[in-house]
Amino acid sequence: KKVSNFPKNTKQFYNHKSIFIKNELHKKDFIKTRDNFVDAIFNMKKSDYDNLITVCFKDQQLFDLVRFGSFEKYYSVINFDTTYNLGDFYVSYFTYRNLSLNINGTDQHPIFMGPLMVHLKKDFDCYYYFTEQVKYYMKERKALLQATAK
Repeated sequence: KKVSNFPKNTKQFYNHKSIFIKNELHKKDFIKTRDNFVDAIFNMKKSDYDNLITVCFKDQQLFDLVRFGSFEKYYSVINFDTTYNLGDFYVSYFTYRNLSLNINGTDQHPIFMGPLMVHLKKDFDCYYYFTEQVKYYMKERKALLQATAK
């Protein structure tokens, strides 16, 4: 190697090291981040994730969907939307108005985000899977909510 290929100070040393590591990772076609979950997703082969679907929610989101979307006394319109232009991924999610809160003393209720799904395809099977998962867990929460309300 030539002398000019070696770093001359500590800044060049660290830059050289990060460039070297990056080049080594690209040679292996392996992306390394600080998050093991992200690494697993990014480093899958295309055939491994042709139908990758991840559904995410907190219990409070499901309780609120049940509370504001399925009882006549407290009824909120539930919206469903899908975002685009996020690389290979789509994000679909439910939103609803939280009827127990008001915006600055007005009669307007804030919009809250419900369960969301990260997926690769925009097809019937993905959306059906998402709604079935939400419906299944909502039934569990609704039964629990009704049991505690008595």
